[in-house]
Amino acid sequence: MKGEYVKIQYLDVALKPYSSWHYKETSNDQTLFLYLIDGTLAADEALINFEEKACAILMSASSSKGSDYDEVLVKASDKGARFFLIAGKPLNEPVAWGGPIVMNTKEELDQAFRELDNETFIKHDKPQYYY
Repeated sequence: MKGEYVKIQYLDVALKPYSSWHYKETSNDQTLFLYLIDGTLAADEALINFEEKACAILMSASSSKGSDYDEVLVKASDKGARFFLIAGKPLNEPVAWGGPIVMNTKEELDQAFRELDNETFIKHDKPQYYY
């Protein structure tokens, strides 16, 4: 049995103070986001509005220049910055969100909360080995 996976880009980027970073490897049909885990980072067009750590910056798939790849340009402040860049094709699935749990439908969300209350939410399957 082989699982189906969504191919993603996952980068861990560290910038020195006042440095800029340019990236153009995300195809235009993907959505990407930056999650800032340390320092401050500007991702706006003018690179002057700095966000603080624990901030997520979402960039939808689109390039106004007709390019096949989205362009990401960011700049660190005097504190430097460390962030994750994560990109992948949108799943285009419905989202039902309730506190710490995210599912596709309200029914699935209700089921998950029932399982959480009954302490059966986390299931431990036997490991599968492929030869």
